[in-house]
Amino acid sequence: VTLGERCLLLPGASGSGKSTLAAALVMAGCGLLGDDTIVLAHDTLAARQMPFAICLKPGAWRLLRKQLPQLTQQPIHNPPDG
Repeated sequence: VTLGERCLLLPGASGSGKSTLAAALVMAGCGLLGDDTIVLAHDTLAARQMPFAICLKPGAWRLLRKQLPQLTQQPIHNPPDG
């Protein structure tokens, strides 16, 4: 996620809440660089945006529902990797 000229990368194990936290930060005004993948510039290591939407597991829906009530009405996409 980004805030102004700064970015925050959220490393962690699958299911640890990185995407849920990123979604909450985006709703609070941060920008989204990408979900699950980030590209760094070779010479400067600057983070570059990847146009992938946030993938939220069903457990995140309950946490984000108050701030994003339309979440449960969005189509569900099940990625090939589960």
